[in-house]
Amino acid sequence: MTIHRTIRRVGAAALAALGIALIVALPTLGGAQADGHAEDEGAAYEAATTTISVQGSASRSLTTDETVIEFGVSALAEQATGAVQQAELALAAVTTRLSWMGGVDHEQLFTRNVSLREEYDWTDEGRVLRGYRYTHSLSLKVEGTDGAGAVIDAIVRAGEGKVSINNVSFTASNRAATERAVLLAAVRDARATAEAIAAEIGKEVVDTLEVRITSSLSPVGVVEEQAEAATADAGAFSAPQLRGGQEDVSVAVQVVFAAR
Repeated sequence: MTIHRTIRRVGAAALAALGIALIVALPTLGGAQADGHAEDEGAAYEAATTTISVQGSASRSLTTDETVIEFGVSALAEQATGAVQQAELALAAVTTRLSWMGGVDHEQLFTRNVSLREEYDWTDEGRVLRGYRYTHSLSLKVEGTDGAGAVIDAIVRAGEGKVSINNVSFTASNRAATERAVLLAAVRDARATAEAIAAEIGKEVVDTLEVRITSSLSPVGVVEEQAEAATADAGAFSAPQLRGGQEDVSVAVQVVFAAR
């Protein structure tokens, strides 16, 4: 009995082509498996993850140690140049007077607004031009709060009837640092609440997904009554007794956490 063996040789080019096909196919197959596995893991992760949305709040008290005085010099004259000259002369007298006082830094005196407009009277015959009103509005920051009344007194007296005190407010030099501390404390307060909730349901906080401020930081208080007293006529004016005090800074945040 004769057995015929047929050997079919595959050329090098064919093997090379086959090898390339296998190399390309294997990663493709593996990638498909990996993607499917990743999708399964992602679905399992989402199923095991719980979002907890809670509110946190915090507040701090700080002592005001600066005074901001907003005032203006104003003059009315038949000619615009006359109005400007009179008001600026009054301002020069104010700045000279302030330079004699301790605790007043000229670099803390800023122009807020300058305006020049026509001013009229209304009569039976119609509108009559009174002249031109020039107003130069400024703000002055003064260290401390106890001496604010004396500074206002000096401004009003030096202005000789051409000065008005528009607003007086107290602030704190460390306000920005306090605001940051309060904000971080509010976030920590929210996390403590979220961790308590997560522990109650057998989970653990693993990530912070969103932080949103729901109430803004409290504004600086304004001393309205004492500020109004400073608009009186210079001849009858007496220095107001202004005092700073405690200011509350507070904030609330809404935070979303992930727990597993």
